[in-house]
Amino acid sequence: MPRRPHQLSGGQRQRVALARALVKRPGVLLLDEPLSNLDAHLRVQTRAEIRRLQLELGMTTILVTHDQSEALAIADRVAVMWAGRVVALASPGAIYDRPASLLAARFVGSPQMNTWDLAEAASEFARVALGGALADVRRSARGVVVGVRPEDVRLDPRGVPGTVALVETLGRDILLHADVAGSSVRALVTPADASRLRTGAAVAVSVHPQRWHFFDAESGDRVEPLAAAGTDRAGGHGGPVAAVR
Repeated sequence: MPRRPHQLSGGQRQRVALARALVKRPGVLLLDEPLSNLDAHLRVQTRAEIRRLQLELGMTTILVTHDQSEALAIADRVAVMWAGRVVALASPGAIYDRPASLLAARFVGSPQMNTWDLAEAASEFARVALGGALADVRRSARGVVVGVRPEDVRLDPRGVPGTVALVETLGRDILLHADVAGSSVRALVTPADASRLRTGAAVAVSVHPQRWHFFDAESGDRVEPLAAAGTDRAGGHGGPVAAVR
């Protein structure tokens, strides 16, 4: 390359530094924000190339990044750090589908997971009504936090009624913001669905019971339901998004 380092762009310098590190075939490769100065399309391309080389060379790699998509795409195991401590350590699939803590659940995923703090009660157990389904969970004195990812919220004429607050077009994704039973709910919907959604229009949503997440409000640790969710025959589909009984 007939140019000196100071004549290169930030992205070019980043790629040269990465190439110089890889050519040495190190036993452990440490990458600190390696894609931060690259354009969006080049970032995706280089991300895939790093993963390919990592697998091809069998190279142990520690990648530090604030971009969760990089971590999920490149890593075999992801560590989520908060305030200097590891709050989750698992495979990309597990850390997304079954986050071990509330911090990890809120941090990993874009758009961010919907979460609701449920009211405190004297009982050690909580029966949570999930818009037509029931789940029993153990909880601390401070209660339970219920979460669901936006892609797991679906439009359902038999679901919990609400009102459209905002519709955002995010490229191929459409993000719906709705006011449902006094709570703000985010849902990823199809372009076909979005075409008939207008601010202030009526909407109804539901979630499959197995796609909910529960966390202890005091420790933030994941809590598994004590019993499989069943039908709330008394409340039907008109109940709140999530409520303690």
